[in-house]
Amino acid sequence: MGFTGLARWINADADSLAKVEHNIRVNHNGVIQSRWLLSLKSYRSTFNNNPSNPNPGGFVSPERSIVTVTMNDVVFVLLEDQIAPTHVEAEEQGMNPEKLTHFRNTFLTVRPPGSLENLLVMLKARWMPVRHAAGTTQNASLISVVSGAGAPGGGSGKGKGPAGTTPNNPLAAAELIVDGKVFHIGLDWILRVGLVRSKDLIKGMLLEAEYRPLPVMYSPPGAQGTMISNFLSSILPVVPDANIYAVTVGEEQWADLLWDREEEQRKKEEKEREEEEKEKEKKQLGTDASENDDDIYVYGFEDVLDDPKRDWEGIDRDRRSAYQVIGALKAENIL
Repeated sequence: MGFTGLARWINADADSLAKVEHNIRVNHNGVIQSRWLLSLKSYRSTFNNNPSNPNPGGFVSPERSIVTVTMNDVVFVLLEDQIAPTHVEAEEQGMNPEKLTHFRNTFLTVRPPGSLENLLVMLKARWMPVRHAAGTTQNASLISVVSGAGAPGGGSGKGKGPAGTTPNNPLAAAELIVDGKVFHIGLDWILRVGLVRSKDLIKGMLLEAEYRPLPVMYSPPGAQGTMISNFLSSILPVVPDANIYAVTVGEEQWADLLWDREEEQRKKEEKEREEEEKEKEKKQLGTDASENDDDIYVYGFEDVLDDPKRDWEGIDRDRRSAYQVIGALKAENIL
């Protein structure tokens, strides 16, 4: 697993996959390894339509949204609440993050496929698909599933989404499929190319390049690396009027998304404990609490930096890849 970049070809057609594959095999000596298959579904809350919980003030809050990406036997879930602040915004506005129940984005990992739908049915949660699957009910009043309603089934195989397609299943969402191929170019590069399909319609193409020798890449704040984007540019065929752009996620945005309340509290407690231990040692040695800048053995920054999270390995790489895919398709209002 290595550093990954994503590109979006918006106006790709049915023949584009064959053109890209030809370019990879002829000009880059690429070899097909397997199939690339992602399943995306989207849901929205229906809290404002709850007759048992009327809102006398007349305030209608924006509904929350859920987007799921099924990758092999793992489902990545992005829950977004538009009126909630991000962690950075909460700190800038002087809010106490510990008193907030949640932030704007919550990113979860669920196993096996179908578990989220089963949970929503069991809790009778007020959620409904943004687009219903063919042949299923579209009555929003059925979202609070009555006892005995058909629950979505489990995963239907590798790379597949939930198999719940019973006529009375209100959570049977229409799938957006990314279907393509995985190529290996030498020992260093893995390339995933797939068409985005909604039923029988083609919604462009996604290309993902992974550089295996490099699990971590650091860039200056606000800057984006060009290595992956340059490689993807060489993969794409020369097509007139091709609408292609790179999908990027800033390190600050990714850190805010992965912010963990318990982890933050643990680091804070460890830091306070270390400071107390240093003060005790200084008192026992009888030295002044202030540092001696004239000490030739002391120079610069002495604190031990935290080990960086290796976001480009294993399931962490898949999480980041899924988030980039969601961001690209959501920006175009495809989900």
